[in-house]
Amino acid sequence: MDVTQSLSVIDKYRTQLINECPAEGPMDWSPSEQEQRNHLVHMLDRMEEMLDTSLFPVTNWDKFNRWLGFLQGMLWNLGEYNLNEMREHNTRPGKKE
Repeated sequence: MDVTQSLSVIDKYRTQLINECPAEGPMDWSPSEQEQRNHLVHMLDRMEEMLDTSLFPVTNWDKFNRWLGFLQGMLWNLGEYNLNEMREHNTRPGKKE
């Protein structure tokens, strides 16, 4: 994934989560489903910052991809997307797997 596609995926997930729970913030111990969703929105904000070259001259793709993997695992667990849908989100345009 490149920066443009990564920002598009972040926006897609944030829109989905905010439509369901508008609050923000990191989750606490034994979080409710809404607290989990709030934490994911908070993560998406931080992930967007990771891609901003004015803040960080070099994008830390390893960290970004770890966070994306966690986030997608949570979205799958919450029933937001299935694995095939998320695979399509991560596939570069014009590339076949």
